[in-house]
Amino acid sequence: MAGPEPLLLELRDVRRQIRLGRKQSIHPVDGVSLTVARGEILGLVGESGCGKSSLARLAAGLDRPTAGAVLLGGRPLWDARDHVRARRVQILLQDPYSALDPRMRVEAIVTEGLRIARRERSRRAAELLAAVGLPSGAGAEFPHAFSGGQRQRIGLARALAVDPDLLVADEPLSALDPSVQAQIANLLLDLRRRRGLGCLFISHDLAMVRHICDRVAVMYQGRLVELVPACRLTSGALHPYTRGLLAALPNLDPRAARRQPILPRGLPLPAPTTGCPFAPRCPGVHDRCRVEMPAWREIEPGHWSACHDALRR
Repeated sequence: MAGPEPLLLELRDVRRQIRLGRKQSIHPVDGVSLTVARGEILGLVGESGCGKSSLARLAAGLDRPTAGAVLLGGRPLWDARDHVRARRVQILLQDPYSALDPRMRVEAIVTEGLRIARRERSRRAAELLAAVGLPSGAGAEFPHAFSGGQRQRIGLARALAVDPDLLVADEPLSALDPSVQAQIANLLLDLRRRRGLGCLFISHDLAMVRHICDRVAVMYQGRLVELVPACRLTSGALHPYTRGLLAALPNLDPRAARRQPILPRGLPLPAPTTGCPFAPRCPGVHDRCRVEMPAWREIEPGHWSACHDALRR
């Protein structure tokens, strides 16, 4: 029996502090620990402003953590030289229209990070474009000649050019039509299978995350509140915030019972200075929640939660 895949990315109690003035600061990432194994797709979900993109920048090596450690292949990410870090970790951005330089041909965009002879660029670009389902002749065109889904494929080809170990995909499907989303998602699954690519996949779409991810991490106001195998996301969610996100999913089956959302309307409330940060919005809050921060603990194998009531369910 094959053993578990080796860890590719490891975040240990990572924090990111941004100062707004001499006496004021915010913490978009506040003590997050998680791992991504080689060949694994880890989903990261949560409301806008919860810290997903800030965590993505830390994982990709674009920002340095204020505290904690980011390890890639067991070694500190920030100890590596910049060009080594750039080759091992690539990022796929949300907006396929602003991510590509409109003045460059696709061939130049895709091979921008390669140091190869000029005569080899066309061959390598054709290989990469074919790997993401685009014709080799696309290399001679400019980005404006392509649709949003095709541009996202070009961005993915550029990321794969340096043969990275980890892909950080920050909302890569949000600007695309549903049919194109499915094509890109299936492409990521195929790349995971063929290349053993590890991926941190950030999205608001829980249905898509449940489809393509192995595990799902749920983030709220800079902290992880649940980490659950994707196959148990719908039936086994323990944290009330996760269940609220699931209740907000559209249900197209008219025969199904109407789900009642458990999260209040409006933006997330400011986190209290003591206790659980979700306490002001939680429908099952009690006195302990307001004064004691819930511990991050493994409730059952592979399923973690930060809720005082998780063990009771």
